[in-house]
Amino acid sequence: MKPIIIIGMHRAGTSLLTRILQQSGVFAGNDLDSNNESQFFCKLNDWAFYQAGATWDNPYNMQFLTSNFIDEIAENFQKHLQNKSVKKYNNNFKKLRNSDELWGWKDPRNTFTLNIWQKIFPDAKIIHIYRNPIDVAESLRKREQIFQKTKGTQTKTGIKKKIKEFKLIKNRLYSQSLRVNDIQEGVKLWADYTAKALSVSENCLHLSYENLLENTETELLKIYEFIKIDSNNFIKTILAGINKSRKTAFVNNEKLIKEYRKIQNLELIKKLNYDDLV
Repeated sequence: MKPIIIIGMHRAGTSLLTRILQQSGVFAGNDLDSNNESQFFCKLNDWAFYQAGATWDNPYNMQFLTSNFIDEIAENFQKHLQNKSVKKYNNNFKKLRNSDELWGWKDPRNTFTLNIWQKIFPDAKIIHIYRNPIDVAESLRKREQIFQKTKGTQTKTGIKKKIKEFKLIKNRLYSQSLRVNDIQEGVKLWADYTAKALSVSENCLHLSYENLLENTETELLKIYEFIKIDSNNFIKTILAGINKSRKTAFVNNEKLIKEYRKIQNLELIKKLNYDDLV
């Protein structure tokens, strides 16, 4: 069975989309973290980024992937899909691939590793969700602030952190991303991910986060038609869990409106009809 691969910018609604798919009967993994991301697939994407000299908050080098590089990474991914480590995602991955069960995974980094995954799953269904850049950048900034406030507590540090410090383990111990402390840098990162995701056309459904909140039933029907599942059993439950107040939340904050004014006339903003939100 071909997988469903979710792409899009961090904090742009990929977690909401994943929850909706799960509620609709799509298997997303036994190893989900707090962001509804499969740790197995995230680890593979992390490794690919590292090989390219890129990071999630600076994906610049991912635009230079060569065909040989893609082939080599895909070959290694294939090996991991066939070894014991895949049990973290699902205990019987071969059975899952050969069954009629809908399955997939979410990781914003899929946006830049998609051509690698398509080597392995050429018929994969791809769903891209995008959101206005100011709400995305502000969500990233807030998450970073929370991380920096709590990193000094016993929960976040403790013995494990001290060991990682001493051994120079390549984990971000003090900050998830210094870059996203700046709203405009968050917007630039949004543009990198969003432009890349919008370039995908084949077997891809593009969704607006704002439309998903405002016109949930209509957007759900688009999703269900795209992935070929019966919609009748799920819509009512999903509608009950939608929080429409998250749509363009920044319009209630004068400081964020000023940041929006700086980018309001950018080409990508206009393309996505985000140029008249205030």
